Amino acid sequence: RVDATGEELWSRTFGGAESDRCFSVAQASGGGYLMAGQTFSEGAGDRDAYLVFADESGSQQWTKTLGGTKSDVAHHVIRTADDGFLVTGYTTSIAEMEDDPYITKIDFSGRIEWSRVLPLAGTNHTLTGAQSTDGGFFLGGFTESRASGTTAALLVKTDALGNLEWSRDLFRTSAGRSFGYTVTTDHGGNPVLTGQTTVGSNGSFDLFVVRSKQ
Repeated sequence: RVDATGEELWSRTFGGAESDRCFSVAQASGGGYLMAGQTFSEGAGDRDAYLVFADESGSQQWTKTLGGTKSDVAHHVIRTADDGFLVTGYTTSIAEMEDDPYITKIDFSGRIEWSRVLPLAGTNHTLTGAQSTDGGFFLGGFTESRASGTTAALLVKTDALGNLEWSRDLFRTSAGRSFGYTVTTDHGGNPVLTGQTTVGSNGSFDLFVVRSKQ
């Protein structure tokens, strides 16, 4: 953690004997930080989604792993309107065959309130999330065709309990590659997704921004 001028206040490391990664962090309403990523040190399988909560001084308060015997990853965490957290990522353990979006709602103490594997066809990854004005969630990421090697950016809407309301593939072509990395909302509550795509580019990736209706 650094101060307003960039001077280090403190630093901490977390994890075990194997490889552990943090992809996202969110500050809790009462102070402290929830980190989300993956762990090979703990859990039930190949790699598990990994949550670490630290207080304002960086001291670890609790950890939690999510997943089964195969690959599970937490890519993003946001603080929700009720001062809990939404964790987004993907799972192979529960999907069994292909990666599926996996979202988990937890409270401030780390208690799981609900978890959902979203029923989308094919191989899908959710890499980012934002809360909608109706209490639901927008998720962004990408959907992959392993047969053709192409990918399309993915935008998903769920209700407040994580149930799928709709999903949209963006920039899908027979030869393109597109990835959604960050989703937020505009002043009207509409989702805005950013990422990178080869569709309409000169052969390499260009950035994109897409605004959609709720």
